[in-house]
Amino acid sequence: MKAKTYILGLIAVAALAGMFWYGDWSRSKADNSQTASIIDQNGEQDENTGQSNEDNSANGIKVAASEANGDIILGSPEAPVTMVEYSSYLCGHCVNFHLNNLPTLIEKYVQTGKLKIIPRLVSPVELSAAVLCANEQDSFYEFNEYLFSHIQDLDSVDDVKSIVGKLGLNQEIFNACYGDNRYDDQIKDWFNKADADGVAGTPTFFINGEKIVGNQPLDVFESVIEKYSIQ
Repeated sequence: MKAKTYILGLIAVAALAGMFWYGDWSRSKADNSQTASIIDQNGEQDENTGQSNEDNSANGIKVAASEANGDIILGSPEAPVTMVEYSSYLCGHCVNFHLNNLPTLIEKYVQTGKLKIIPRLVSPVELSAAVLCANEQDSFYEFNEYLFSHIQDLDSVDDVKSIVGKLGLNQEIFNACYGDNRYDDQIKDWFNKADADGVAGTPTFFINGEKIVGNQPLDVFESVIEKYSIQ
């Protein structure tokens, strides 16, 4: 794969109550061999992302998103099983999860009302802000999946903004949101929750409080979800 410095992930973000290096956060946690953070010292992505040439972004699926307590909720808020997902767009294992495991979980559990997903996107902050701006137009899931599916093609803020037209969103509304800092506190909250939950790398999941580290085989997720859905 060609060497590429992903500028969004390496920008030092002077934000909120202090200085946060959101790209470096993934790197600093990467020494845990069980974690799925794959950002190396050069800021390059792991070649083994498992990405296919197909455009798997959202697969035409619509997933309702609501908000509660500073979080986005994908699926019915009344679903008996909750999966909290800590992810980074620069994490190859996170990309694998979104391309290969998430579509099945959405179809089998979210759309049947058994599972709700709470995504917390800890880096890079520029992309976390973008997906929250897309949520203002009821397109969190579609925008989020597009980012994961096309992350290697995004080199600039203009590339991120170009997604808006591809998904049929209002460019003016998105740009107004993306041009200010309205989601700084929410992104900081995700970052703080990751620390509080002892997240050492991405992806990390909590299914009804049970921790799963890394992009495990699909049946691992299914067995835990099934266990809590029948209680």
